Amino acid sequence: MFNVPPARVFLGDAGSTFLGLMVAVLTVLVNRNRAGDWHIPVAPLMLMVPVWDIAWVHIRRYQAGIRSVRDLLSSTGKDHLPHRLMVRGLSKPACMALVMFLSALAAGAACLLSVGQWIPASMSLVVLIAFLWHLEENARVIIRSGDQVALYQLEEGKPVLQTASHPEESLA
Repeated sequence: MFNVPPARVFLGDAGSTFLGLMVAVLTVLVNRNRAGDWHIPVAPLMLMVPVWDIAWVHIRRYQAGIRSVRDLLSSTGKDHLPHRLMVRGLSKPACMALVMFLSALAAGAACLLSVGQWIPASMSLVVLIAFLWHLEENARVIIRSGDQVALYQLEEGKPVLQTASHPEESLA
């Protein structure tokens, strides 16, 4: 409730690391009863949206010119999923609602797979992947010189994001 726009509380490194660890532990605990059987690991599908986002962010930053693994993992920017949605014109509350919907769609597909409903689960995953892939059309990531902050821009017309001197000034 403290993170609903306008957010009042932000996680630091320790808080986000702890939260990530707890989410990972919970996804492992979901499948612990089926450890001996052959099955599709549906727990990772529940985390599809954040995993897709972090993987795509690092791929785009590599393509934009950050080549060192150390620099790649420590780079920051305004090119994550909520930023990409805001560049496309959504408000902060709409971005939050859409990311929550996409995560619920991934979790629903995982639950449908776990009970053997292949067709609706596959349709949900196709819709989710198509939407996430569509966000990358006509877009690119640029690296601001000097501090290696990644900025997301649409290629059509002039850049939507201005290259400000501080990353906090972009997407205000």
